[in-house]
Amino acid sequence: MLALRFSLDVKTVPKFLLGSAAMTGLLAGHAYAANARHVRARAPQQVVNKAATATAPLSPSGASGKASRPPLHGAPAAAKPESINVLGRRMVATSASAGTKTDTPLLETTQSVSVVTRAFMTERLVQSIGEALRYAPGVNPDTYGADSRFDWIRIRGFDVTTYGMYLDGMRLTAGTTGPVQEQYGLDRVEVLNGPSSVLYGQAAPGGLVNMVSKKPSSTPYHELQFVAGSWARYQGQFDMTGSIPGTGGSVDGRVVGLVRDADTQVHYVKDNRIYVAPSFTWHITPKDDFTFLSSYLHDHTSGDQFYPAYGTALYNPNGKLSTSSFLGSPDLDKWDRNQYAVGFLYEHRFNSNWRFQQSFRYLGLDLNWSQAYSTSLSADMIHINRLAFREVASGQLYTSDSRLVGHIHTRPVDQTVLLGFDYSRYDLAQDYGYTTGTQLNIFNPVYTIQPAIKMTTHIVQQSEQKGLYFQDQIKITDRILVNLGGRYDWTNTATLTTTSSSAVTSGQNNGVFTYRGGIGYLFPFGLMAYASYARSFQPVTGVNFYGQAFKPTYGKQVEVGAKYQPKDKSSFLTASLFDLTQTNVSQTDPSNALNTIQTGEVRVKGFETSANVSLGSGFDLVFAYTYLDPVIRKSTIGQNGKRPTLIPRNTVSLWGDYQVQPGLVPALTGLGVGMGMRYIGNIEGDNNDTFATPAVTLFDAAVHYDFGRSNRWRIGLNINNLFDKTYVASCSGTTTCYYGQRRRLLGSVRASW
Repeated sequence: MLALRFSLDVKTVPKFLLGSAAMTGLLAGHAYAANARHVRARAPQQVVNKAATATAPLSPSGASGKASRPPLHGAPAAAKPESINVLGRRMVATSASAGTKTDTPLLETTQSVSVVTRAFMTERLVQSIGEALRYAPGVNPDTYGADSRFDWIRIRGFDVTTYGMYLDGMRLTAGTTGPVQEQYGLDRVEVLNGPSSVLYGQAAPGGLVNMVSKKPSSTPYHELQFVAGSWARYQGQFDMTGSIPGTGGSVDGRVVGLVRDADTQVHYVKDNRIYVAPSFTWHITPKDDFTFLSSYLHDHTSGDQFYPAYGTALYNPNGKLSTSSFLGSPDLDKWDRNQYAVGFLYEHRFNSNWRFQQSFRYLGLDLNWSQAYSTSLSADMIHINRLAFREVASGQLYTSDSRLVGHIHTRPVDQTVLLGFDYSRYDLAQDYGYTTGTQLNIFNPVYTIQPAIKMTTHIVQQSEQKGLYFQDQIKITDRILVNLGGRYDWTNTATLTTTSSSAVTSGQNNGVFTYRGGIGYLFPFGLMAYASYARSFQPVTGVNFYGQAFKPTYGKQVEVGAKYQPKDKSSFLTASLFDLTQTNVSQTDPSNALNTIQTGEVRVKGFETSANVSLGSGFDLVFAYTYLDPVIRKSTIGQNGKRPTLIPRNTVSLWGDYQVQPGLVPALTGLGVGMGMRYIGNIEGDNNDTFATPAVTLFDAAVHYDFGRSNRWRIGLNINNLFDKTYVASCSGTTTCYYGQRRRLLGSVRASW
């Protein structure tokens, strides 16, 4: 019999939490990174360096930390839009496609699922997916602080950046050159907490993020907005949709675009972007809809800074490093990404109960990356040693998902059955090289030209996944809910690595079956209690010292919880307990220091609660609290019982938004204000728990005013980190620490009609 046992030490809970819970009326009664961070831009094809494994710490595969650091050694658902209610100036979601790939209400999904609506993102004027998820339960969206290249997201302690990002139900990240999604092109963001391989195949055990694109609408809407703010940030964006003239209403179109020219809090680092996403929906017949989606994105920025712990999280007798310190080389550092995608969503409705859906996307990406980055701090604690690195890569990602959905009514039993097949393939071509860079005085930098970098390694790789899955959602007497699902995946990877002295071919093939089951009871007054069990798998590329291919890691989770939504759907409350374990984690072989064995294990137990509440009279509230108890269960290098790095034990967020109601104060009608609080607990700086980054409490604020005919115009001001708190977001060793974002002000003017 499976049992969940939790020991919640009240001393680890922030003192203000009970007060926050009382305010909202709530009562609810891993992976971790290696000491040296690896390059996400090469994670799938990285060849194991047998000599480098001698000191490899226990590190779960696919969650090896932030993808931005070159190696220190040699070569290494086409778902319909959610049903929503407009509540004051916010929206509360009632359904999401991520949890079941069907239109099942959130209240009837036997797993933790949360949704960040477009309205909530607009109120906070978010600039990235990570910012959108700052108030979501179970999510740490700012793992590495301010980084303009990627959204570094962890769910329930596990990294999902490589194997957990999806767009319209199809895999977005291939774990290599790192495609991204512009948040302004999204209708909403869905978060599925816990193992999700049964519907999506290879995935991180912590869960996944499904981003849902803006789709064309027959209702005309036009929006123009200009944003300006801190660090010389200037941004223009537009969103236009409606029926296309001359089509008789059979074709709707939409185009979304954004242009940004911006500096960042770090000297010499830009955050420039061009984004455009044209789309159209063709209503072919009353039973057939075809939506074409496309996008182009160009980024010009630089790699993240690797600050030493001494001078940031730890004391340095020479002083404290500024958050604006640039430790790279102006002549070298750049990250230029060109990304382009085309695809479609198709649905055929056989009748009111059965339909066929198909999705497809082709995504291409070109990357030109070069950077001088810190590898160690000298004994004088003033100078850093650096490596100069360069990479040129291109990739093509093909994804498709075909599924048959049917509703079967045999009172008192109703069933929603799902049968699907999905496919993904990623083709990669990559050249890189590195050399020893020049030293740098971190307190008084004088930038010098870096040595020439010779491209020494060429990699060609193809990764493929095919998955057949089924799901049966059973509802008995409108009260008992049963969810059963299973999936079989075939995955293979072939890699050719060529250097000046060798050409090495490696490959890997896996066949994996995963499953999940859930049961719930729906009470008449809107409460649903549930229990579920789910499994996941995540590939591990490369071979060990003896040339044997690594096995996938496996995730398994037990979860019990409850959800509540009143009949008027004005609010949504959740609470859950979970016990999540990842096995087959790579670690050093105690009998051969040059070998890696997969006997490690990481366990995360935790508790989550959230509330999206409309309190009436124009006031809305969003609350989330997450408690995680992560532990290294099995280690060959003395880390048993240690708390993994990059995982805060407690996180709390609270956002309140008030809109002055018409007639209350006529002169203030149209005025809205918002205020948010985010608490992030302390984070271990390494897997030996030798030091930790302090906990931090941050505040955000927003004010906006709508005016003109039909409130056509809006002016607003949004402030993140209101009191300009300087803090270290995390460390993954003594040479790699990351500052969080300082205070950022954004003023905006918007016209909509």
